[in-house]
Parts: sequence; structure tokens; C-alpha cells
Amino acid sequence: MQNHKLYKTFLKERDIIQITGEEKFEFLQGLITNNIYTLSEKRVIYAALLTPQGKYLFDFILFLKGNNKEKIFFDCEKKRSAELINLLNMYKLRKKISISRVNRAKVYVVFGKLTPSFLSSIKLKNSTGFAKFNENQVAFLDPRNKNLGIRIILFSKNLTSNILDIPSVYNEEWNFHRLSLGIPDGSNDMDINKSFLIENNIEYINGIDFNKGCYLGQENTARQKYRGKLKKRLMKVKIHGNAVPKGTSITNKNKIVGLMHSSSKGIGLATIKIEEAKNAILQKHRFSAADSYLEVKEKLK
Repeated sequence: MQNHKLYKTFLKERDIIQITGEEKFEFLQGLITNNIYTLSEKRVIYAALLTPQGKYLFDFILFLKGNNKEKIFFDCEKKRSAELINLLNMYKLRKKISISRVNRAKVYVVFGKLTPSFLSSIKLKNSTGFAKFNENQVAFLDPRNKNLGIRIILFSKNLTSNILDIPSVYNEEWNFHRLSLGIPDGSNDMDINKSFLIENNIEYINGIDFNKGCYLGQENTARQKYRGKLKKRLMKVKIHGNAVPKGTSITNKNKIVGLMHSSSKGIGLATIKIEEAKNAILQKHRFSAADSYLEVKEKLK
């Protein structure tokens, strides 16, 4: 794949769900890690849903269809969308809201060199999270990092001609692009009910609003931010050797120091003890994982 071009791929592992009802904004504000009231016609947000103890359960991108605030949409993991709907239904109690899956919605991503002329052709500003509703599709620059590309949510019909003309590639190319930027992909990189958001660098990809007030898991998240000292966190690694399967233990002199998550073409994400990673960088040392070696590609303080 040549870096100077644009590419698109259909994200078959993503799903769209929706929340309707007069209390939907109030409901979500008390649950998610970001400020739902910053969601607008021209701005999407990235957020997570935690356990009461502040551990990761779900993450998603929230968006509207233009200036229509009757529905709030979630771009989420398809394999866990039913589970997310069930959890939201459990929390809604007597609130006047309804939660359901959107049938036939598709999620695409366009990535590569996003030139000003191309952004202008689809009426997008070069701003993280900027959104535009047009011809029954919502397009937006990824709210985690605009360099991830343009997300396109298609509700019906076909992609517009200027998107159709972009060459299609397999999801593997998109994963390599995402991993090169060090961005986690939901439960593929974050341990459900085990890891904390701060460990997964979610504050650095616009997923937490520390000024919004209370939400589920807020107390522990704030404590880790302002008082705690992290012992481990998600890091980008370069793989020397064969591909390392997700879930493989990472070792240093036979001592387990981390866990491998997703990877593609020699780049991956792994949760590693911070002090071990610092020492490895200083000593130019590589960790072991299965029959390969891992090199930490992070700047650690």
C-alpha cells in the first residue's frame, strides 16, 4: 500500500445502535466518560462506559444525524453491541428512553493523505471530530485522532461517487494504520472489567472529560489521574520475528512483564509494566513474546 494515496475499507466489525426518548441526554451524561452536551450537528465525541470501580467495559463514538437530536447514535463493536444494549437497558430504570440496533447501517473509513481539496469536496473541516450529515450518511474526522481518517456511517443507498472512487483495501491495512498511531481498538486492546482507562491512554485520545462531573466509575478515574501512580499501561511495540498472538505473555528474563494485544505487520499494542519499559528503553533491551522479540516504541517520562 502506497502512503501517498487515499484508501477506504468497510469496517465489518462495527455496529450502530441508537437511543431515543426525551431523557436520553441526561441518561448518558450520568454514565459515560465524556460530556454528552458537547455532542452536536458538527461535532462527534468518543467516550467509554465503565464499571462502578472505573474499569473498562465499552468504548464508542457518539454522533447525531445533522441537527436532528431525536436520536443519539453509537458506533460500537458489533460482537458486543447486544451486550451494550442490555447493559444500557439495565441502567435506564424508569427513564423515558428506548435503545435499539440500527439495521442495515454500515461503517466505512477513509484513510491516508487527507488533502484540503478532498476534505472540501465532502464539506469537512480539518478538525478532530468535525462532522457533516449529507445524503443519508454522516461523515466525520475521527474524534480520537484526526489522522485516523474519516469515518462514514451509511444508513441507506450507496456511498457518494467521490468516496466510491477511492480504492478499497482489506481491514488489515486499516488496522496497521491505527496501530501505527498507537490507538486501541476496543476489547481487542483493552481488557474488559480488568483495565482502567488511564492505563489505556484514553485521556490522550479525547475520551475523558475531567470537568463534566459525576459518571459511573468517575471517582477512581479521577484518583488515578490526579493522585495515583500507574504501574502499567498500553504501549506501541515493534515486533521482531513472527506475529505474536493476542493474549501472549511478554517476558523479561523469564519474568512476566506484560500482555500482547492486537498487531499487524510488525506493529502492535501491548500492556507493559512502566518501570520495565523504561529500563528496556534505557538499556536498549528487547522483551520476549513467544518466539519473537518486542521493542517498546514509546517516549516514557
